[in-house]
Amino acid sequence: MRRVCVVGGGRAGTEAAIQAAEDGVRVTLFEKSCELQVDEADWLDLPDPHRPSRGTSEARLSASGVETRLGEAILAIHDGCRVEARTEAGGYGAVVVATGSRCVREPLKGSNKPGVRVFDSRGSYATIERCAESMETPVITGGGLLALRLAHRLSGRGRTLTILSSRACLRGFAPGLDQMIRVAAKLNGVTLLDERSEGIVGTDAAEAVVAAGRVIPCDGVFIVPQSVAETPKLGARMSCTGRVMVDDFLATDLPGIFGAGDCAQLEAGGALQGAFSGATASGSGRVAGANAAGRRLPFIRFRHFSTALFGLRVGCAGLTLSEALEQGFGPCFASKLWGPDSGCWILFDRASSRVLGIQTAGETATSCLDSVQLAVSQGTQLSVLSRPCLLGSTDISPIAQAVREGLAHG
Repeated sequence: MRRVCVVGGGRAGTEAAIQAAEDGVRVTLFEKSCELQVDEADWLDLPDPHRPSRGTSEARLSASGVETRLGEAILAIHDGCRVEARTEAGGYGAVVVATGSRCVREPLKGSNKPGVRVFDSRGSYATIERCAESMETPVITGGGLLALRLAHRLSGRGRTLTILSSRACLRGFAPGLDQMIRVAAKLNGVTLLDERSEGIVGTDAAEAVVAAGRVIPCDGVFIVPQSVAETPKLGARMSCTGRVMVDDFLATDLPGIFGAGDCAQLEAGGALQGAFSGATASGSGRVAGANAAGRRLPFIRFRHFSTALFGLRVGCAGLTLSEALEQGFGPCFASKLWGPDSGCWILFDRASSRVLGIQTAGETATSCLDSVQLAVSQGTQLSVLSRPCLLGSTDISPIAQAVREGLAHG
């Protein structure tokens, strides 16, 4: 029986292992820590981040017949799919590298002061409320959607928060939607500043953050570090960001070795997960696992998620503007606003009229995303979304209105 090795016990690795096992091969999953991991973007949603759905993941792996080797680090992956672990070495028919990324703290003066909390592990997220309990004016520094969601979770309760590096936090959101998020944040006592932090000052504990020459008083600092890809020693072609390069089938340039999740990057352009980390880990894992088992399925990078930010429900399906440009499209937007906190943005290719992505704000528009995500992932034409009857009985009128109005003014 064909043997497949999966390196990494996060969401992508778990899905790859289960899919390969379901396709009839013998699978061994290696995870260097002593428990399965969960993608960083999920930690804020977990009631107990110390045990993030571990029972569910382990039960699924066990039911699929996957051999799980926890606490076993993979040191290198050699040509011919030979895997070198800390205690042994062996050959496999195929290998899936799904080692994800790790948090990297930039040197920041004063970051070791009392009152500064770095969110670089699942365990640190378990103490969010307790750390912020006595804080009234915390500052959050760091980029990405995770920093916004952290601010959303801590907002209200009489607090006044400040987020630094807000451009990085809002990266990926459509023009107009990013401003809507800024307004919603301000209404909830959260100020988004574009400056980067230069240091933390205070006689003893953190009392202020210095950013672009200005001093921002605070009674605590939350740091959300950037993440970088983490891969074992591997002879495959790598990107300048340390990710393993993969083709449309998630195969590297080494026969039998595949990549999935945040440690991989498509040759066509862009990391698999992009601006909204975690959104495509499961899908890439399943495709890599199936192909490692002997199938040949193309990977279509497509995300779909919705979340609450400062009382505003936002959603995203498909590509962002920067991702569309990376892939060689000529993207432009059709959009419609229904009010200060409700709207829809349709990203499409000007030459082909293919819909590339949709972003929404407000409960009504965001509720339509479930109905159109499959159509968008298959390259639907704008004309289809402008005539909702072609998608069956589901009411997608907010999205259809956005298409018609946007094209009328285009």
